[in-house]
Amino acid sequence: MMDQSFDGGVGGFLASQSGDRPEIRKSQREIVPVTCSMINNMSPGEDNLRIGTYEVSQVSIVAVIRDVSYGDIYTDITIDDMTSSPITARQWVKENKNTEEMQRKCNSLVKVFGNITTFQKKKILTVFGLMTVVDLNDLTVHLLEVLRAKLSFEKDCLNSDRKESNRPKHATPFMSYGTSEMQVDNKMTYDNGLSGLRAEIYRFLSNNDTIEGCSVNDIKSHFAHVTMSKLRDEIEFLCCEGHIYSTIDEDHFKASDE
Repeated sequence: MMDQSFDGGVGGFLASQSGDRPEIRKSQREIVPVTCSMINNMSPGEDNLRIGTYEVSQVSIVAVIRDVSYGDIYTDITIDDMTSSPITARQWVKENKNTEEMQRKCNSLVKVFGNITTFQKKKILTVFGLMTVVDLNDLTVHLLEVLRAKLSFEKDCLNSDRKESNRPKHATPFMSYGTSEMQVDNKMTYDNGLSGLRAEIYRFLSNNDTIEGCSVNDIKSHFAHVTMSKLRDEIEFLCCEGHIYSTIDEDHFKASDE
């Protein structure tokens, strides 16, 4: 089972700094259970996976070995947990390593431990441990641990957002000072529990009446001062909370109807 140190503030995580917004805290020692989808959705150039207010690099994945390819100094193992496209797990070759042993593990369920790295603009997992899963209950436990870790890491971020949503809001460039439109803006801010950039993204998508909605590039063009990484984080939050949804593909979004 996952170590209890995943609860915020213990087990190698640095305590949050003073201020309303919690600082990013890094875990260099804890192994965090994740899925292939979480790694594939990382922003380019980032070697640490961001979950809520934390960044982690050492992870574990339970997946099926789909393919094995051998090099002179390393073995590339294609692993797939069916949450997204497969990822590559790279294991450095030891002397007198029996390659037939790894080949026999194809289509077997394994638990892989490793560090997230970038190689030729592609996310890979540098393996430091691999074990065969013989009990399917271990898969269930892993998925529950992924959910528990995600909820635990995002707890501080969500608590901070709730505090912000209860504060009086100043007028923004997206608010009109007409009475009726101000009422609409206040309803958007308080009834949906959104504030700041999230409220502005929701407002922008609400004003789009096309079937396919707005692409991520359209949103980026409108919020040119915001980094793409930050925009994707906010879009993911809005999707998870049900405020927006994807349409024709994973890069087009519309606001949810009330």
